[in-house]
Amino acid sequence: LGTDHNGIYRPCFPCLPYRGVRHYYRPALLTVRDVDSDICVQVPPVLVQKMLLNIPPELLSKTVVPSSDMTFGQVVVDLCHSLLSRPLDTYQLTLRSHFLLDENSVPIQQDFLLLDFLPQL
Repeated sequence: LGTDHNGIYRPCFPCLPYRGVRHYYRPALLTVRDVDSDICVQVPPVLVQKMLLNIPPELLSKTVVPSSDMTFGQVVVDLCHSLLSRPLDTYQLTLRSHFLLDENSVPIQQDFLLLDFLPQL
């Protein structure tokens, strides 16, 4: 690859994919509730896609089958509705936590990152 006058590599246009731009889900914020407490968990884009049945964002406007009017976007909406409308369902979450404490060990900041998501069977 060639470089510019600053030593930065120039893009390799033949190396780029021919199918166009790849779309990604945005990171999400998930609120996890227990009986008497709740926490906010950051969800990376890869797990957002996993939670949405691994449907890539490029397919959201496409129909599930050619003879149907139902799109993958409607499937995702139905899935989100089913996840949110059944509050008694349980899920196994793997989290990474980070706590920032003051000099008296009182939490100043607490961050949670979702590492994995599994429905309880």
